[in-house]
Amino acid sequence: MMVTGGLSKIRSFRVRRDGPKGNNNVPLNTVAEDVQMEADAREDTQPGRCDVSNRNLNAQLSHQVPELKEAYEKFQAGDLDEALGLFLISIPMVQENLRAGDPLIGDINVKISTILQSSNELEDAIKHLNKANSIYARTYKKTRENDKRIILAEKAIDVKIGIGNIYLEMGDMEKALKSFEESLTICKNFFPEESFELCKLVNIYANVKSVCTDEKKVAIQMLEEAHKIAMRITDNKPSVYSASLLDTMGKIYMRRSPNSVAEALKFCTSAENCFTKSIKEYRYSKTENGNDKIAELLCNLMQTKNRISTLKEDLVGISKNMQDSKEKKITKDNNTILSKDLCESESDADDNDECGSEAGSDVGSDNRSEIGSIDGEGSTVGDEISAASSHDMKGAEQNGFFNFFFPFVNTSKEYYSWDEGSQGSYYSDEEETAHEEQREGGEVEKN
Repeated sequence: MMVTGGLSKIRSFRVRRDGPKGNNNVPLNTVAEDVQMEADAREDTQPGRCDVSNRNLNAQLSHQVPELKEAYEKFQAGDLDEALGLFLISIPMVQENLRAGDPLIGDINVKISTILQSSNELEDAIKHLNKANSIYARTYKKTRENDKRIILAEKAIDVKIGIGNIYLEMGDMEKALKSFEESLTICKNFFPEESFELCKLVNIYANVKSVCTDEKKVAIQMLEEAHKIAMRITDNKPSVYSASLLDTMGKIYMRRSPNSVAEALKFCTSAENCFTKSIKEYRYSKTENGNDKIAELLCNLMQTKNRISTLKEDLVGISKNMQDSKEKKITKDNNTILSKDLCESESDADDNDECGSEAGSDVGSDNRSEIGSIDGEGSTVGDEISAASSHDMKGAEQNGFFNFFFPFVNTSKEYYSWDEGSQGSYYSDEEETAHEEQREGGEVEKN
């Protein structure tokens, strides 16, 4: 069963924020923001619309479960220990007033996870995020309202990113990368391929991939293609999304491990170009906190330029050393010739032959070793300076962005749902029904 009208409704939810003097070149609202604005406008108090910031907490529920309201207040005030206890106490009370799988309970688990992360209880933090993911999945399967489904998909993506971040903090790079891949899979199945949601996730995934693996070149290619998508969405006008992608690209260029001074100079020059373009795009987008990002980028740009100056000096030194080596070789050859002539003039014929052969052998050996060394160095530097041809992106153009870069994303089925206990398992509608029956049967036997 397909999600009918999902993508068209996603597009229809998008409206431009009016900037100063009617400027329409600012980022679009996210789907969640648009739906939330609609809910606020009509004072919608459905529990399922509550987000993790609790802006729409049901008034009656707050009265029935005062511990929940107090928990949010303690959380906002920074009293995390008190907030944690109140959140844990409030969950069974909320379940008595709502469905056990209501999204609000998932949101509470996200809050609990945030508090546990602050106290470095990372394993327990992951467990609560998985509980939230399970609740969002169950709710998704029971609703057919597209706006609610979109909100739940966004919540699930945020949960997967949160789990990935925790695994990064724990140093488990493999599980971290897998969690980010799962967030991309959800994004692929609920949002258009050319969307800001995709751009944001690719930015995160490529950044993590450049740290967790040696595939920094592939990560840069992902960002280049995502930047093209971000520009197409806004009719080639810069946005905070395109600027952020360039920023990440520059950082990855600086992380690349060069094989020589020349290659290091090439990477730093590419990083300089990315940082410079990112600054221009942040200025154009006039985003909130843009000045903070620009200040950070200017510092990165200054460090990169200093590094480039140092590398250029190193290259000049290498070139000078090569020239000195050539001059020493010429001097040595001349001395060898003079020595041979002197040997021939002062020795008899037999001695001359012996001395000449020894000198010739030494000259040949020295010449071959010196020439080989110098030619090798020269060709290496020349090859490195002329290296780094442009990326071949024909595969991405022919097969599509997701299929080319993310072969792990499963798109063969019509309908997708993330299962409550899974780490990224997906089921068709028929498989969902069988899975639900199996679970219910297990519960009956247990009872």
